[in-house]
Amino acid sequence: MFQQRAVRASADDSGGLAEVHVAGGTATLVSLDVPLGPGGPRLEDAHGLVRLVPVDGSSFLILPAADLPEGERLLLFVPLERGASLTLALISVRDEVDTQVELLLQDSDLLAGGLGDVARLLNTSRTEPVELVLTGKRLLKSGDTCVRLKSVLRLDHHVFVSFLFWAERPSADARKQVLFRAVMEDGSVVALPVLRVSTVSSVSPARQYTFVSVLPEGARHLEVAVRGEGVAEDMLSIPLVRVRPTP
Repeated sequence: MFQQRAVRASADDSGGLAEVHVAGGTATLVSLDVPLGPGGPRLEDAHGLVRLVPVDGSSFLILPAADLPEGERLLLFVPLERGASLTLALISVRDEVDTQVELLLQDSDLLAGGLGDVARLLNTSRTEPVELVLTGKRLLKSGDTCVRLKSVLRLDHHVFVSFLFWAERPSADARKQVLFRAVMEDGSVVALPVLRVSTVSSVSPARQYTFVSVLPEGARHLEVAVRGEGVAEDMLSIPLVRVRPTP
């Protein structure tokens, strides 16, 4: 089971170590409501099973090559800008993995930093602000679920994917049926967490969605897949190349 959680953590570990559930081949995004300190997070990993990939000044990805051995906990030290440090425990739990963890030192909304506003702009725009190259196939179909890709916009490490979604059954949930993965420079494939989903009503029976995800450093292609219940998925791969040069 993939899950997104908000975890309260304190520098003095007064409530015990906060645990993050990780799994091999699946990325876990860790976000803080304060800036990271110098040097970034550090992991006690004698086996070299886990990579830490910075995303921005207050978040990073955990990329395990394999599940951790049963009963083993890896200590993750997260420095804070103000000089304190958090200590987390990484563990593998059968059939349970955190794709997104919000580390809260105080009440906050970590996803409010403009991501939702951009998603809403993409949904209401009369044009299609495509930044990544989209050629050929744009229609994905799996079972009774159909997705037409409209646009893909990349802003630094964030990627905004807009599409029209059809499903014969009204109860079908696009959040569970649309998947995002990154193909890395070494050929490995990493499942990407979804930070936010914005939706607006479109021409019936279609509905328009914009998904916001985050790309790890070294990602070469973005895979977008749709998976209907009990049937094989349909997938397309998008090169992560900018069409317009960055000023």
